[in-house]
Amino acid sequence: MTNSEGSRASQRRMVEGESSNARERRLKMQADLERMDQRMEESDAEDMSTLRRQSESERLREERRTKKRNDPISSESEQGEFEIGVNLVQEEGNGLQMKKE
Repeated sequence: MTNSEGSRASQRRMVEGESSNARERRLKMQADLERMDQRMEESDAEDMSTLRRQSESERLREERRTKKRNDPISSESEQGEFEIGVNLVQEEGNGLQMKKE
């Protein structure tokens, strides 16, 4: 093997080695990206699940509020001695009720 042939062989190995290193780096980056993508998908799924639970919880809460408002027994007990827009105040001693506006 002549000196120039050895030099070419050495250059070829170096170029092939660089290609191999570049390929390894590319494959590693691809694997990292796939893992990151998977984590993001899992995180998004968890977020959507949380939002659905919160939304369902809010819907049920509003449903209970609406039932209470529409329930005559419940709305009377909530009102107590109040009329809508007018507060009835009982005077001490004489038992009379006065409207306080």
